[in-house]
Amino acid sequence: YQRRTILRLEWIRDPEEALSAVDDLFEAPARFDPFSLLEAAPDSIKALMPIKGTQRRGVVAHAIAAEGIESVPPVWLQHELPEEMKAMLGARNPGDRGGEDLPDLEPGEIELARVALETVHCEVFSLRVRASGDGGWRVRLAQEDDGSGIFERPLERTEWREPPTCEDVVRCFYDPDGCPLDEEQDYGVSSLLLPEVGLVAQELERLKLVEFPRYE
Repeated sequence: YQRRTILRLEWIRDPEEALSAVDDLFEAPARFDPFSLLEAAPDSIKALMPIKGTQRRGVVAHAIAAEGIESVPPVWLQHELPEEMKAMLGARNPGDRGGEDLPDLEPGEIELARVALETVHCEVFSLRVRASGDGGWRVRLAQEDDGSGIFERPLERTEWREPPTCEDVVRCFYDPDGCPLDEEQDYGVSSLLLPEVGLVAQELERLKLVEFPRYE
């Protein structure tokens, strides 16, 4: 039944709610090595990590929590969906395709957190990290194809020399060089490896410790 549910795109209303079933299984320390977090994560999290689409992640998380990973067709666990399947998602509801048009992860790279805009297309901005080879981590902010051919937003700080905190992660989304956010735009900050990152973002905003860049 669950396999048929997924193939028929019987989407849950809130994919982030489904993720909570697996998010609560572990908690990150104050400062963390992203790859140590990934290594310690349960298999359910590791299975979700490569999935680009926010909605698809939620559906797969729901299926794993209900019936185990064996209930999920392998194609739904792929990093990149076939174009015809992405088109099918967008035809049902443009927002169901949100995240599916992100660029591929680079070798050795993982997604640490993401922002999903609450728009018609639910566009996603993906904060990605990989080891730099000298004990640090390189960071980049990927975006979906908007027709410009640009898949990455500039960041003022592109490397962490010491283990980051949740606040370091959140601040990347408010970077004055490449901030994808707008104070008039609703959005959600989430992470498979850092379940608390959304609450951290809300608290930093409430305390006015982060702010939106002011453009001329």
